[in-house]
Amino acid sequence: MSTNFDKGTGRLVQNGFHMRLSGDVVYVLSPGFIDYPKTGSTHGSPQSYDTHVPLLLYGYGVKPGTTSARTEVVDIAPTIATILKIAFPNGCTGNPIQQALSN
Repeated sequence: MSTNFDKGTGRLVQNGFHMRLSGDVVYVLSPGFIDYPKTGSTHGSPQSYDTHVPLLLYGYGVKPGTTSARTEVVDIAPTIATILKIAFPNGCTGNPIQQALSN
């Protein structure tokens, strides 16, 4: 409660924590390990090999090209808001993906 993480696994754990609903102890598995439930699936681990997915943007206001820069899901909403020239959504924590924006 007294620490603020701005990147990495600590940030993922912090963003998934809920004061009333989360437990008193949080543990993170070592890289290469994942715990699957008996039914359904999991959202995966916080490791980059499990969270790296392609993101494709197309249309007006999107600059043609590719990038290998790391982006996060929270960056999608501010990117679209910038393209549409509207205010960022309330509670938005990400940043626009500058490599995708045409001038």
